[in-house]
Amino acid sequence: MSEANLKPGSTVYSVATGRVSIFSKASRDAVKYVSKLDGIIGVNVHDDFTLWFFDSANNAKMARNLMEDKGIACGKNICEFRVADDGVPEMVGGIE
Repeated sequence: MSEANLKPGSTVYSVATGRVSIFSKASRDAVKYVSKLDGIIGVNVHDDFTLWFFDSANNAKMARNLMEDKGIACGKNICEFRVADDGVPEMVGGIE
């Protein structure tokens, strides 16, 4: 998983979770789990939340369901992003 997979012009889909902290074992375990899910291609960590990027809407939906089953708190929406020329994902809108 790397942001090198976020190619300009591509469409990616996000699942939001809570903040990731290296100081929390549960958080580190969640990162290990999510990083192995089908279609994961990037992650963007913010102060209050984390966006996990997937290669398709279907993989994002499946990942959210699997993450919730594992006890990882997820946001309700799957959001669509288009990767800009500089490699930064820009939100297009919510799909669900």
